[in-house]
Amino acid sequence: MATAKESMEKIAAHERECSIRYENIEKRLDRGADKFDAMDAKFTRYIFGLYVLIIVAAGVDRIFS
Repeated sequence: MATAKESMEKIAAHERECSIRYENIEKRLDRGADKFDAMDAKFTRYIFGLYVLIIVAAGVDRIFS
């Protein structure tokens, strides 16, 4: 049976491992957030482009009709 000191050492080692693991998870989440922000900006530009296209198409239709 493990003594209290051995148990505390195991818990401390486990906490160190979890700390490293959680740091890596945070880094991956941050990279994912950056990618999502870039993708969101790209789609926003596409949507504004579509708005311009629709407005221009409506204007051209009025001019030539």
